[in-house]
Amino acid sequence: MYKNEIIPVLENGFSLENPWDGQVIIIGAGLAGLTAGYILGKSGIDYTILEASQVIGGRIRALEGFADFPVELGAEEIHGRKSAWYEIIQKQERAIISPEKYGQSLYNIEGKLLTLKEMESAELYEQVDKFTLYWEDYDEEDISVADYLNRLKVPQQYHHVLNAWYGNEYGTSNSRLGVLSMAQSDNKWSSGESNFTLKDASYMEVLKTAFKDVIPHIQFNSPVVMIDSSNELIEVDTKKGQHKAKKVIVTVPLSVLKAGDLAFIPPLDEEKQKAVDTIGIDTGMKILLKFKERIWPENTGSIYPGGKIPEFWVTGLGKDTQSHVLTGFINGENAEYLSSLGDQAVYVALHELDQVFGDRKATESFEDSYIIDWGKEPFIKGAYSYPSLNSEPERISLAEPIDDKVFFAGEATNAWGHPGTAHGALETGYRAVKELIESIELFG
Repeated sequence: MYKNEIIPVLENGFSLENPWDGQVIIIGAGLAGLTAGYILGKSGIDYTILEASQVIGGRIRALEGFADFPVELGAEEIHGRKSAWYEIIQKQERAIISPEKYGQSLYNIEGKLLTLKEMESAELYEQVDKFTLYWEDYDEEDISVADYLNRLKVPQQYHHVLNAWYGNEYGTSNSRLGVLSMAQSDNKWSSGESNFTLKDASYMEVLKTAFKDVIPHIQFNSPVVMIDSSNELIEVDTKKGQHKAKKVIVTVPLSVLKAGDLAFIPPLDEEKQKAVDTIGIDTGMKILLKFKERIWPENTGSIYPGGKIPEFWVTGLGKDTQSHVLTGFINGENAEYLSSLGDQAVYVALHELDQVFGDRKATESFEDSYIIDWGKEPFIKGAYSYPSLNSEPERISLAEPIDDKVFFAGEATNAWGHPGTAHGALETGYRAVKELIESIELFG
């Protein structure tokens, strides 16, 4: 969905042909819920956001004080220039950087630490190109990326790299990522190819600035347990009490729907339940490691050690910092294993870095750590949705309103090629309000 459609609505709201005095309840104060609330407010519609936790942001969260800059615990990259999220950041005049311009990646291939250029020149790498250059054209029966790599006879020493580039990046593992679904989603991508991060600020600072007028409409510590849309007024039950509204926008993570934490009366129909069951979402973690000194080569961007942590990146790359921090980024099967270890996962991370750099450099220089395990967050329960087998068409069903009364938003409902992203979540907040406005115009 193009930013040119969304930005004017963010500025001016929707124009209703006739006044509407109904109440809207939004469930969840993540980026989708905040966007929906903001547009409703601009459109002159009364709304309340019920947020289960004590804070806004959902899977956007920053850690202050660990380093001499805020560290992103959730969403971190700005994907492309052609999105409303990018425009919001630009409007706030936030400095952004392109990490790939500051550092190169290092890959552990059979015990040797190689640059990308060296790896591409290594033995049998041409088999990797059979996947990386052509997967977007795949149009056969959906199979996992792992099975497809085996079919293409991609050498085993490169599998961990491809798992980091694809499975882990998409929020899972290659054994669960569908080639066809990934291609179908990626071929709809329209936000641009460049990736950026904020130089000095955090995503949370952007949220608080952009949506400051929404925050007074939020009721925190209000987890919703049931939505009953069987009567004219929808009843929304929280652990604190009941609310009533004419329209409801549900923005909770897909993992919360999968867990059954939110009951629907009447129950979700077969198509929507199939969508909930089919679209994937796994556990996701970030392990932050702070060191007394830099243990990686200068100008390093990312490190791919080939173990349980698919990728470490230099957290302060391109920033004005004296802190030496690495972020270990883990999703899917690897995250499930490390999550089971609790705090001991830090020592797995240090061990893998020691193997890469030798001489126990990581362990000897280790100073502090922090783990965010999104699967253990009670109102989140996972990382972000991904293209599991045969899942891409299901996003339309997941986003479908119920009787023009209950609407759905959140990154998992993005059927335009941007699931699993912040800007994709924002787009769905806009789409849900647009559908709601259309229902008002048609049915009142």
